[in-house]
Parts: sequence; C-alpha cells; structure tokens
Amino acid sequence: MNEKILGFVLALAAAGAALPAALFGLRFQVLRHKKRSGTELSDAERRLIIKNAVIFVVCLLAVYGLGFASIRCFR
Repeated sequence: MNEKILGFVLALAAAGAALPAALFGLRFQVLRHKKRSGTELSDAERRLIIKNAVIFVVCLLAVYGLGFASIRCFR
C-alpha cells in the first residue's frame, strides 16, 4: 500500500514537471522559428534560446525519470 502512494506522488510530480517542460519547449521553438525565418536575433535572444533549451531538456528528463520511478512503484 505504501509503495502505491509513493507511485501516485511520483506520477503527480511527473505531471507537474510536464507543464514547465511544455512551456520552455514552446518558448525555445518560437525563438528557433524566428531565427530560421531570417530575422536577426539579438544577443539576449540567443542566450534565451540556449537557456530555454537547457531548461526544457532538464524538465523533460525529470518527467521521464519520475514517470519510470512511478511505474516501478506500481509493479
């Protein structure tokens, strides 16, 4: 019973980490599209692309890690 509660909490944490991953991924994609369309990006926007990409990857890894940990608890 205790492992099922832990699994449920881990699943909620994974769902909670999915929202920032989606938001930062969307911001990264918008800036990347702006760059590809031929618009010149400022230095601040270039740094923002890298920052958003790094945060997106970290959040996505957290979602996958928490999701797999949750699945292991339910087994």
